[in-house]
Amino acid sequence: MRLDVTIDVARAPDHVFDRLLASEFLLDLVGIEEISFPHRTSSTWEKTLEVSGPLEPGARLIYHLIRTEEPPPALPDREIILEITRYEPPYTLALRSLSDPIPVQIGFVLIPISTGTHLTISWELRSSGLPSALLARLGMMIAGERLAQLAEAVRARLEA
Repeated sequence: MRLDVTIDVARAPDHVFDRLLASEFLLDLVGIEEISFPHRTSSTWEKTLEVSGPLEPGARLIYHLIRTEEPPPALPDREIILEITRYEPPYTLALRSLSDPIPVQIGFVLIPISTGTHLTISWELRSSGLPSALLARLGMMIAGERLAQLAEAVRARLEA
């Protein structure tokens, strides 16, 4: 199951590519937190990023989500681990989630245009078996709503 969102950003691909790797921006952009923690609020979690090595295929981006307020017991501290599968600055970035029960792959393709950058974000869930397929379908519905809501906000943040 795959979703694609495309936006035009009034900034050069170098700028957009660098912003994609910013700690909070990547998580907000792809909506991973919303799927993993649908009831969290931004005041409940502190986010930090750890990178396992140079930015290249195989490197891991480890996001630590740490409780700053007492959430319901179902929301413990969490790590979200993304592995870089494709890294070709400033035109292509692909990641896959290693920490979620349903494998998520996220891709970014940046194409220079006269007014800045044409950015396509792809979000894909791969699952097998009926329970996984149902969870993947639910995840895609949530992600589709999230990505549609974020399109204008993403453009504004990338152009800042």
